[in-house]
Amino acid sequence: MITPLIEYAGKAEKFEPGLAERTISIGRSNDRWLYHLILSTAGTVKLAAGDDALDLVGSTFLLLPPSAPARLTSGAGTRVYVVGISLEMMADALGNYPETPTLRLFTEAPAQIEDLTRENASALEGFFASFVAERHNEHEASLMALTAHLR
Repeated sequence: MITPLIEYAGKAEKFEPGLAERTISIGRSNDRWLYHLILSTAGTVKLAAGDDALDLVGSTFLLLPPSAPARLTSGAGTRVYVVGISLEMMADALGNYPETPTLRLFTEAPAQIEDLTRENASALEGFFASFVAERHNEHEASLMALTAHLR
């Protein structure tokens, strides 16, 4: 069972490859205040926010700070992970280290990394899969474990 605290602090979904494109809504109602970390496997992804659109090809990582709603459209055959984390969970994951101020600046604006190498994409997919598994654990998910996956 998932507690309201975990529900508020983190959301995570894995969308398996499909035969047709899939549209995923990001940042609606309470989710608007979450950071969104998105990983897509080889394929195509289109991110649309308002009148702006971004087309991405290949393995891609996206970081979206809390913002207005957006639509993520994944092409056929693309696996997509969408992780939403609260400001508090992001602050806890960044910690209080010498590099923390730089990392905070990085997380304040949208960021994208396209054409990940096979090794980097595989490593990131392992982290995302672990976060999703912990979040959907049949026993109560651990906030500490979720934050550890972010680090």
